[in-house]
Amino acid sequence: MAIDILTTDHVFPDTVYILAPGWEGRNEYGRIPGDAFVITVNKGFQIPDVQKHLWIAEDLNLLPLQPWFADTVREVIAQQNDLMAPETTPVFDGGKMYDIFPDLAYIYRSGPHLSYPAPHYHPYAIIPGLLRGYCSISSKAIQLAVQKGAKRVILCGVDMWGKMYFNEEVTESGRIRPGGSGEWPFVARFNELLKWLKGEGIEVVSLSPTALNLEVI
Repeated sequence: MAIDILTTDHVFPDTVYILAPGWEGRNEYGRIPGDAFVITVNKGFQIPDVQKHLWIAEDLNLLPLQPWFADTVREVIAQQNDLMAPETTPVFDGGKMYDIFPDLAYIYRSGPHLSYPAPHYHPYAIIPGLLRGYCSISSKAIQLAVQKGAKRVILCGVDMWGKMYFNEEVTESGRIRPGGSGEWPFVARFNELLKWLKGEGIEVVSLSPTALNLEVI
C-alpha cells in the first residue's frame, strides 16, 4: 500500500527548487546547484541534466496527450527508492493516479481547491496533510515543500503563460488557444497562494520569467 508523503517524518532542506517544463526555464537549468533538492512536475521529468528528487503529477490528461508518460512512470516506479534518495521518486495524486499506478510507493492527498470554502482556513491557506489544487501542479509542489520544512522555494520554468514546453512542444493550453496567448486561468489563484505564503514568512522567487507576481532573480 502506498504511503501518504505528508504523514512521513521526512524533512526537506530549507531551500527547495521546483522544476517545471515551461519554455522560459530552458536557459536557467545550469543555475540549479548540483546538490539542490529538486521537485519536478509533469513533463519536467524529461528535462535533461538536472537531478530530480521527487516527481509529482496529477493530470490524467497526461496519458493521452503525452504518450511517453505511462511507460516512463512504470520504469521509474520499478527503480524507486526512499524519498530522500538521489534517484527520482514519483509522488502522485492518490485519488487520481493511484488506480492507474498501484505500485506507487508514495502518494499525496488533495484537499479543497484553493479559493473554495474550507472550514477554519483562509481561502488560500495551506491545509496540513493535504495539497490544494485548481491552481497548477506547481502550486501543489510548493505546498508539499513548505509542509515538509522548506522556508525558501525557487521556481524554474513555472511560466504560467501556457505557450510551449522547454523542448518546443506546444502545451495543452496552446492547443486550446492557438499561439498560447493570454493569461493562464489559474494565475490569479496562484498569486493569492503566494501572497498568503509571504505572510507566513515563506520566500518564493523564480529563476525564469513568469506570469506570477514573483521576483525573478
